Amino acid sequence: MEAWIAQGPGPESNVRLQTTVGMLRMLMTTLDTRILEEDLLELEDPKSRPRTQADPHPVSIILQKLMPLLRVVLCQWALDSSDVAQSGCDILERSLATLADDYAPFVGEVAPIIAQAFEASPAHFLVEHMAHLVLRFHSCDPLRPLLSTLVQQMSRKVKQIVEEDKYEDLSVLCDCWLRALHSLIKKAPTFLLENEDFDSLFTLAFKVLQRPEPRTFQSSCRFFVSGRAIPQG
Repeated sequence: MEAWIAQGPGPESNVRLQTTVGMLRMLMTTLDTRILEEDLLELEDPKSRPRTQADPHPVSIILQKLMPLLRVVLCQWALDSSDVAQSGCDILERSLATLADDYAPFVGEVAPIIAQAFEASPAHFLVEHMAHLVLRFHSCDPLRPLLSTLVQQMSRKVKQIVEEDKYEDLSVLCDCWLRALHSLIKKAPTFLLENEDFDSLFTLAFKVLQRPEPRTFQSSCRFFVSGRAIPQG
């Protein structure tokens, strides 16, 4: 993987890198030792098992070594090959799903990577990972400032893109952004209120509502409905 990254974006390195990253993505899903450990615990006598500190999860060990490479993949390949960048983001997504709360130590490194990649190339899969990070860790006080900064940076970028109306995949991005906001309103409303100006969000949603694509119309309406539940004043 390091060799292909060192070559930089190009037809051959893109194909090779996407294959390698795809294999790692699957590894993050299948390498979940907790399932095996739970099965073994059912067969053991709890009193006979010594109480020891849990070993690091294999996914955690692999992700720690991959993080510098994923930063390059997400930020450098975002402009050249969105497929490669999305595969890199999928590694983070699968790792979050596997590690759950044990993903917390990586948030301090992942959040700036997502923000930097989104600034370079605003992709929908980056929005999805941001939303999943916030939904998982918004109640964790040490991580709230990092997540707040991430949401605010991405929100400014989305508002800028909608205002300029020149982005090629604008409808996909808007649909994903409004769906993310809908989820945050339902499951993390306090966090969202602390980090977003709802007047500007409703203005954004109204602009998106006027676009001709059915997907953006539906996501805008869903946002308006969920927004009614936000406390006023």
